[in-house]
Amino acid sequence: MMSEASNALSWATVDVALVRGDANGAVAATLEGVRAALFEERKQFFSQLYSVLLPHAQAAETAGCVVETCEALWGMSEFRSNQSSATSLTGEALLLAVVLATAYATVDKLEKAIVFDAEVMQSSAFFTYDGLTPLDRLACVTRVLRASRVLANPRHTDSAVQKGMSLYHSIAGRAQSQIGGDEAQRHRLAVVCAYLLELGLYRQARHDYLRAFQSFLILHEKSKDATALQRAALCALCIRACEEEQQAALCSIAQCSSAALFLPSLYKYVQLAYAGQLFSASDVECVLEAAGSYLPPSLLRDALREHNIIVLAKTFECVYWRSLCVHMGDERITESELYDLIVSMVQSQRISAAIHQDSGFIEFTHSVTEHAKITDADAFNLIAAAAAAIGKRRPELLLF
Repeated sequence: MMSEASNALSWATVDVALVRGDANGAVAATLEGVRAALFEERKQFFSQLYSVLLPHAQAAETAGCVVETCEALWGMSEFRSNQSSATSLTGEALLLAVVLATAYATVDKLEKAIVFDAEVMQSSAFFTYDGLTPLDRLACVTRVLRASRVLANPRHTDSAVQKGMSLYHSIAGRAQSQIGGDEAQRHRLAVVCAYLLELGLYRQARHDYLRAFQSFLILHEKSKDATALQRAALCALCIRACEEEQQAALCSIAQCSSAALFLPSLYKYVQLAYAGQLFSASDVECVLEAAGSYLPPSLLRDALREHNIIVLAKTFECVYWRSLCVHMGDERITESELYDLIVSMVQSQRISAAIHQDSGFIEFTHSVTEHAKITDADAFNLIAAAAAAIGKRRPELLLF
C-alpha cells in the first residue's frame, strides 16, 4: 500500500507541476500514484486526483496545463477502459471527463467541452456515482447549456434543462446550515447563479418570457446583479401568455427595492406598463435603446405594440386601423403588420377582435362569443358611427 506520506507527496508534486505549467510532470506523478494504488484504493485515489485537478481546471492561469495533462491521461488504460461508449464510463472516468470539460470551458474550447460534458450527462452513472456532488452535476448541465447557446447547437439542451431542474430544486431545498462554511456557500452560489443565467437565456431564446423572467428575477435576488434585474424587466415587458401574469411580473419588478437604482433607464417604463398606460413613440425608442443587445428589437417592439393594443381595446369598440395607429403613436406600422399582430393576439386569446378588411375597421369585444351575436347590420351601424365621429375630428384619417 502507498504510505500516507508518499501519497501526500505525489499530490503536492501534481499541484506544483500544474502551477508551473509542467503537464508532463503532472502526468508522470499521476501515473506513479495510480500504479502504486491497490485496487481497493482506486476510488479514493481518483477522488483525491479530482479534488487536486478541478480547482486548476477552473482557473484561467492553469486550465491550459490541466487540458494537456488530462488529454494525456484520458487515453491510458489506467484511467478509462472503453473510449467509445458513453454509457460505459466508470465513475473514475466520469471524474476525469468532468475535469477535462471544465478546463476546456475555462479556455473557451466549447466544442470540446460539450463533447465530454454530454458524455458525462448521458452516462448511467451521472446521478448515482457518489464521487460527483449535486453541484458538480449542476455545473456540468450549466456548461452544456452555455456551449449549446454559444455554438447554436440545441442537440443536448432539452436533456440538460430536464436534469438541471431536478438538480437545482434539490440543491435549493437544502437548509443553509447543511451547506458548510463560507467558501462552500460561495461555491454553491456561483454554481447556482451560473445555472439560473443559462436557464433564463434558454427560456428567453424560446420566447418563454414568463419563465425566463422568473429565472432572471431569482438570479437577481441571489446575486444582486443589476444585469439580471434588467433582463427580468425586459422579459416582463414581453410576457404575452396572460395579461394577469404579466401584471404580476411587472408588479414584482416595480416593487423590488433596488429597481429604481439598478434600472435607471427602464424603471419608468416598467411602471408605465404596470399602470396600463400607452407607450409613446419616444417611449418605445427609449426602451429599445435601454434593452441594447439583450433582446431582438423586433420582438420587443411587437411586445410594446401589443401592450398598446390591449390598452386601446379597453377603450374602443370599433376603430379605423389608421386611427388606432395614431393613438398607439406608431406611424411606422403598416396595415398588414397591424392586422398580423391583431390576428396573433386573437389566436393566443389575448384580445377578442374582428377585422373588417373591406372597410379597414377593427372591432373589439370582451369575448369571442360576442362576435357571434353581432349581425351584419350591427357591424355596419358600429362602423358608420365610428366613421362619422372620426370624420368630424380627423377627416384625413378616412382618406384611403
